[in-house]
Amino acid sequence: MQNILYADWSLYRLNGTNEIISIRNDDGSSVNANAGKTRHTGIEYGLHFKPNQQWELRISGTNANHKFIRDMENGADYSGNDMSAAPHFLLNAEAVYHPPFIKGCRIGVEWQKMGNYFMDDANTTKYRGFSVFNLRTGYEIKKLEIWANALNVFNTYYSNLATKSNYGYSYNLGSPFTIAVGIRYHFGK
Repeated sequence: MQNILYADWSLYRLNGTNEIISIRNDDGSSVNANAGKTRHTGIEYGLHFKPNQQWELRISGTNANHKFIRDMENGADYSGNDMSAAPHFLLNAEAVYHPPFIKGCRIGVEWQKMGNYFMDDANTTKYRGFSVFNLRTGYEIKKLEIWANALNVFNTYYSNLATKSNYGYSYNLGSPFTIAVGIRYHFGK
C-alpha cells in the first residue's frame, strides 16, 4: 500500500445583505431580524494522512471572521462588531489505530476545539470556548459493525452556545461524559 495524503482547503468571502439572524430580546426571548450588511471571511482546511495500514490521522478546521458591516438593532449601532456566537476558530482532529492482530478493529481518539467568541452583538462579553476529547472504538466483521464511543472523556463542563442579553446569560450545556454503544449492519454490496 502506498502512503496516502489528502489535503484540501478553501478560502471564502461572503458579503451578506439583509441577512436574517436570531437576536435575543431584553426579556430573554429570541426573534429573527434583518442584520443589514455582514461580511464572512475565512479559510477551511482538511488533512487526511494514512501512513500505513495501522494508522490514520485526520484534522479539519476553520479560521473565520464574521462581522457586521452595517447593523442597527433597537437604536444600537453594531456596525464593525463581530457577530455574536461566531467563533474565529474550530478544529476537529482524530488519530485512529487499526491493530494488525485484530482484523476489522479500530481505536481512535478525537479532539474537538472551539475558540472564543463574543456572547453579544455589542462585543462586551466573551465565551472562552472549549476542548473536548472522545474515544471511539469499533469492530467490523463482514457487514456487521459493533461500536462504542466514550464522549467527553474528561467530563469537561462546557457550553455548545453561550449568549448574553439585558435579561442575563444563557448557556446551552454540552453533554457530560457519555458512553454510547451501537450495532450497524451494512445492506447491499
